Amino acid sequence: MASENSIIALLSDFGVKDYYVGAMKGVILSINPRANVVDISHNVVAQDVAEAGFTLSGCVPYFPTGTIFVSVVDPGVGSDRSIILVETDRHKFLAPDNGLLSLVMANETVVGITEVTNSKYFLENISSTFHGRDIFAPCAAHLSLGVKVEALGKPLENPVMFDFGKPDVLDNGALVGRVVHIDRFGNLVTNITREHLNKFLPSISEGTATVGVKDDDTLNFGESNILIDVTGQEIAGISKSYASRKSGQFVAVFGSTGRLEISVVDGSAAHELKSGRRTPVIIQETEGSDKSLRGAKVADQKDGAKKSSRKRVVEKPPQIRKKTVKKP
Repeated sequence: MASENSIIALLSDFGVKDYYVGAMKGVILSINPRANVVDISHNVVAQDVAEAGFTLSGCVPYFPTGTIFVSVVDPGVGSDRSIILVETDRHKFLAPDNGLLSLVMANETVVGITEVTNSKYFLENISSTFHGRDIFAPCAAHLSLGVKVEALGKPLENPVMFDFGKPDVLDNGALVGRVVHIDRFGNLVTNITREHLNKFLPSISEGTATVGVKDDDTLNFGESNILIDVTGQEIAGISKSYASRKSGQFVAVFGSTGRLEISVVDGSAAHELKSGRRTPVIIQETEGSDKSLRGAKVADQKDGAKKSSRKRVVEKPPQIRKKTVKKP
């Protein structure tokens, strides 16, 4: 249930140099002076909808129930793209209908989706370039005062959705995922989770072993050893933390989102591997311990790491599909 001091969380690619974020907050507070307005981030790469969606999905689980999320990364502002309000069993989300909410909708229980059309809840003068101030902000403020979702527009059944994909198993038994996000440290965040590996590795999927930590601070999946390949660079094993390896070495860890990350200690894996989103990440199970591959250096490829001719991966946006959500 909405209250006057509801939390309204803002996400955008506006940066903090210009007046944009301040104008949105001013609109919200003019309508509801008691609203609790917080910033998620305003440093999303300009017009990068997929990055915005990943950033949003990473923080949603940690907000109190009833939060109103306003996400404005909107390359199509002023066009015929829709603005949507997605209601889940915990929160409300305002965003352009451009796929930004794909991960949120995949992870949350969606109650309903509304196309925002009722200009009663917009500012009087609508700019064709700043819907964040003129539509998103006032709608969020009115929602925080208790305006019903259905008052803002009409039901929408087929929002635009990004397909971030799921890891797949090749004929040779290798697990193949892909990079879905690159953080500011150059870490390659993949769509491979611990659950995917537990299912992939026979010793765990059969229930004969549990995940533990070996003496060398490398995660041990039962009696199995794994080899990870990213654009020809091989990394042996999954480490407990970045500090498990020396400066300049490649390391694979499970990050704070529960996804497998490829990193370089004190460096940037994205830079070293010339990698972007959608770069394949291949994991194979090997027999025995091959420590000659473990913790290879970036600069000189020491310790037996495989050398390769690395080609720059041209970043492509996630595939877009339509999703039908049944009306509650």
